[in-house]
Amino acid sequence: MDRERADSGEFVPTVTPDRVLAVFGTVEGPAITSSDVAAELECTAEAARRTLDELHEEGRLARRRTAGRLIYWRADDEGGGGPPDGPPPGRGRGHDE
Repeated sequence: MDRERADSGEFVPTVTPDRVLAVFGTVEGPAITSSDVAAELECTAEAARRTLDELHEEGRLARRRTAGRLIYWRADDEGGGGPPDGPPPGRGRGHDE
């Protein structure tokens, strides 16, 4: 796939913060992972993680490690930015929710 270039010749970023935030509207649950972003935006998990980390550093996302993975959620969600209830999608408590 050919990447778009700006007039200056530099590549135009394809994994933008706004596109990453839009993934919250396309996946089930209140939390997302870099794999969710990579799948939705058709990018590498590393590119997704960099942008998720950028959003976390800006205070727009909160995160925590669970089951060896980082999950991210909107810091402005109800509850003052605490972690979402329950496990991330695909990691149920032994029953369907």
